Amino acid sequence: MLSIRSLFTVLLAILLLGSVLLVFMERKNHATNPLSNVAEEFMIGTQVKSFDKQGNLKGTISSPQIQHYNANNKMLATTPHITSPAKSGPDWQITAQHGETLKGNQITRLWGDVKIFQPPGKNSNNIKLLTSELTYYSQQNIAKTDQPVTIIQPGTVIHGIGMIANMNTNVIQLLKQTSEKHDPTVKSTNANENETATRH
Repeated sequence: MLSIRSLFTVLLAILLLGSVLLVFMERKNHATNPLSNVAEEFMIGTQVKSFDKQGNLKGTISSPQIQHYNANNKMLATTPHITSPAKSGPDWQITAQHGETLKGNQITRLWGDVKIFQPPGKNSNNIKLLTSELTYYSQQNIAKTDQPVTIIQPGTVIHGIGMIANMNTNVIQLLKQTSEKHDPTVKSTNANENETATRH
């Protein structure tokens, strides 16, 4: 027969093993639980600002609704509107139907009716870029896409595939140009876009 001390030791071992199994199962359930992908925070009418290491404003993203996920520090934005300071001329404006920010707002992926434009004004390029998907890097103030792009300036429409837009230098680089059309009736921005840019 087991002594009292031996019986106590066996019971203690069983309790310790049970505790380890409970912790393991809890972690496994948390990892596979679909609720872990549910947003922890909902923000309505939000404006998020990004700054560089010197404290200078690098950009602002506004959205009527933002969902924040703590697990990977990701935010999903509905109809996001990004304002990016320009080196010269009016601030650059970027709009889309949907947006996703990563790495503490350093990277923003946009999709659905994406537009980049600089409203008319002093030293403005008076230009509008249209595409379906875009990635914006706030620290570098650069936007990139590998999708078809339309560039509209007064009197000119250019179509291409892939683009790198450096909003610090105001340089737009098409990776592949497919066509260019000159039309004196074409304007780059409209009154609604100018009004939206002014409000932001």
